[in-house]
Amino acid sequence: MKQKSEIHHLAKCGIFRMLAIGLIFLSIVEAQEMVTVPFDVANAGFEDGLSGWDGGKSMSLDPKVFHGGRYSARLTVVDPKKD
Repeated sequence: MKQKSEIHHLAKCGIFRMLAIGLIFLSIVEAQEMVTVPFDVANAGFEDGLSGWDGGKSMSLDPKVFHGGRYSARLTVVDPKKD
C-alpha cells in the first residue's frame, strides 16, 4: 500500500500535468486565431536610398547590415534631448 505522502505527490503531479496540457491547448487555439495581414512597404530594402523614409538627420544607409535588399537604415541618436 502506498504511503499518504506518495499519493499526495502523485496527485500534485497530476494537477501540474493537467495545467500544462491546458496551457498547451490554449496556446494552440490562440495561435490558430492570429491573422497575418500582408502590406507593402515602399522602398523596404532601401534600394532607392532613403526615398520614402523620414528619419531626419539621425537616419543613414548601412551597406554592411541588411536583410532583404542591399542596405538597411541606421538611426543614430547622439543626444536624445536634441535629436
